[in-house]
Amino acid sequence: MNAAYVIGIDFGTDSVRSVLIDAGNGAEVASSVYAYPRWRDGLYCDPSENRFRQHPFDYLDGLTNTVKACLRDRGVDRKKVRAISVDTTGSTPIAVDAKGIPLSMQQGFEANPNAMFVLWKDHTATKEAAEINAHAAGFKTNYLQFVGGIYSSEWFWAKLLHVLRVDEKVNKA
Repeated sequence: MNAAYVIGIDFGTDSVRSVLIDAGNGAEVASSVYAYPRWRDGLYCDPSENRFRQHPFDYLDGLTNTVKACLRDRGVDRKKVRAISVDTTGSTPIAVDAKGIPLSMQQGFEANPNAMFVLWKDHTATKEAAEINAHAAGFKTNYLQFVGGIYSSEWFWAKLLHVLRVDEKVNKA
C-alpha cells in the first residue's frame, strides 16, 4: 500500500504549528512549532495603543520551517503529501498592492506597522467599528443581528478602514 499523508498547519498568535498525519490510519507522524521572532521581540506592536501587528515574513518563515521539519524528521517524501489543511485566526487583514502583494514585503513599508497583518487582538479600530454599527442601524434590516448584534473592532472592515485612514502612504499604495 502506498503511504499518503496530510499536513495540518495552524497559524496562531505566537507561532505556527504543523502536524504530519498518516492519511491511512490518522496517526500523528511528526509535528513542529515555530515561534514568530518579530512577534516575540514585540516589533510593530504597541500595547499602550492596543496595536498588535505581525509581519508576513514571520508567517512565511514559520510555514517553511515547520513543514520542512515534519517531512525531514520522518524522512517523508513531499510527493506523498495528498492534502494540506490550514487553520487561522479569522479577520487578520493586511494592506496589499494591486498585484495582491502585502505592502510590508515591499521597499519603504517593511517596518511600517500599518502595512502589517492586523491581529485579532488589535483594537485600534474602535471608532471605525462604532461607525459601522451606526450605519448598520440605519437600514430597515439591521444585519448585525446575525453576528451577535454588534460589529467589533476586531473585525476585518473596521481594521482595514482604520489603517487606510491613519496612514496616507499605505492608503495610496
